[in-house]
Amino acid sequence: MRLCRGVSAKAAGAIAACLLAVALAVWPADVRAQDAAGPADDPYTVSDVDVNVEAADRAAARDQAFAQGQRQALATLLERLGVAGQVSIDSISAAEQANLLLSMRVQEERTAPGQYIGRLAFRFRPEAVRALFRDRGIAYVEPSADVAAVTADDEPAPESEPEAEPQEPAVVQTDAVLVVPVWRDGVMVRLWDDPNPWLATWSDFEADDDLPAFQVPYGDLEDVAGLTPQQALFVDGPAIAGMVQRYGAAGAVVALAEPGSDAVSVTLFRPETGADAGERFSIAGDPADRDVLEEAARGVLRRLAGTVAEPERESAAGPVPQLQPIGAGTAGTRMPVRVMLRRPQDWFDIRGLLATNPLVSGASVRRLSADVVEIEIAYVGSELELAQSLSEQGLVLTSGAVGSQLQLAR
Repeated sequence: MRLCRGVSAKAAGAIAACLLAVALAVWPADVRAQDAAGPADDPYTVSDVDVNVEAADRAAARDQAFAQGQRQALATLLERLGVAGQVSIDSISAAEQANLLLSMRVQEERTAPGQYIGRLAFRFRPEAVRALFRDRGIAYVEPSADVAAVTADDEPAPESEPEAEPQEPAVVQTDAVLVVPVWRDGVMVRLWDDPNPWLATWSDFEADDDLPAFQVPYGDLEDVAGLTPQQALFVDGPAIAGMVQRYGAAGAVVALAEPGSDAVSVTLFRPETGADAGERFSIAGDPADRDVLEEAARGVLRRLAGTVAEPERESAAGPVPQLQPIGAGTAGTRMPVRVMLRRPQDWFDIRGLLATNPLVSGASVRRLSADVVEIEIAYVGSELELAQSLSEQGLVLTSGAVGSQLQLAR
């Protein structure tokens, strides 16, 4: 079962900016975060804009719906101000339209594979609208929101209680798990960029009701800025925690999929255990086959539920060897080491070898990057014995002016 969530006002501004990239660099963050719905009598707020768009996938339908909704809202604003006959939507460039928009809010939404249905609210910048009309020599009469109502007896209407300012919609907390689908094909690691068939599979995947609820990130600008492929690959706790908070999820799991010649392998990493431990399984079949990837997604959900019923096509490959972190009681000598990576896969291979080396009693990660992992190793015996033991595993340990370095023998 896949959960869809309402977009918070904070996220909606970023999504609206995504639709008009021309404006992205100049919109301040505090403006994007404002709630789109202004006072009920604000002539520059257009609410209840209904959209229903079908596209190739859910993300494309959502983006097209937001763009369509903005055009509808702007057309409504032009009619409201009495200038629709003097200026058309098509005569206003994308950059001008982006400058007119202050913020956007999702009032209601429903999604399905390849479809987005929603009700949106847009708030436009009064000063930008006036400047546009002034530059084009368009005369108009602006509706006033401050004129007091008058009764039939010309008596001032009694003052009413001021309307409460609209509150920013809260992110709904759910019991769903946020699945972060990372695709690694050789040296290429993809999360938000196309092609990522693993993310596409999860975005349109409808699981059986007996499987746990899950959420998949939208992949909008806020996601791209908040979690890089390398942070997801190395299970960066703070970055993933930010994603969990944004989506109101109960937790998160990084699902790393790696295509092979006749199977797709999936490794699950949880923020609480980090990249030092994971659960791996594989699905036999062509990784380019959508059915194979959907079966892999079901395998992920079975493991999240803790009740894995292995189908014939699925074979467990066992847990990834766990690298024990250095603690107060860890025996041996401590040594800082820079692990040099030629490709992201190297770290997973080296980590597994260190975890099974008889002389390594512990290792703690200090810093992660795409090409270097700084760790501290605790080992028993001499450094020469350690280098020999690592060499037998296909690892090269060297010492020099920059300190100790470790890499796979090639």
